[in-house]
Amino acid sequence: RDSEVYETVGASLLDARNSSDGSDVSMVSFTWPDSTTEIQFWNRPDSDTSGDFTVLDFETGLKAVHSACVQSEYCGFDEWFDNHYAYDGLKYLDDTVEKIKDEGYTYFIWEMSADSIGYEESLKYSVYWIDGTGMAVQLDGKFHNEPSAPKYDTELCSDGNC
Repeated sequence: RDSEVYETVGASLLDARNSSDGSDVSMVSFTWPDSTTEIQFWNRPDSDTSGDFTVLDFETGLKAVHSACVQSEYCGFDEWFDNHYAYDGLKYLDDTVEKIKDEGYTYFIWEMSADSIGYEESLKYSVYWIDGTGMAVQLDGKFHNEPSAPKYDTELCSDGNC
């Protein structure tokens, strides 16, 4: 389920395989352009889970929090966004954000301030995008058409511009 959206936003499919032992386990992996980091998604039957709380329950819960908090790409940065990985290899974010929006995915944009830790002009904006699992991916770069994004709050006590 995540392979289409990751490929749509610019990641490259590296591998997709099913288990050879007859179990219902599968894996798909991606890499971002000019990156050697491999992002893997594993799928296994719910019957492989101990207890009543499944991976789907966790993903559904994450998506419910985002749905309740995020009002727009500039309003409603919830704390689960901060549980993310980041990719800084996209110079411009315009096309990627347009694809994320077209696919109907939740996202949030911050403008980084010059006093932010590790600030670089080439990474002026951070886009936090919620993938199909409910987890966030941070994409850093610039925009050709700069958005009216809220300034990043280093205290993480801001919902943006609501």
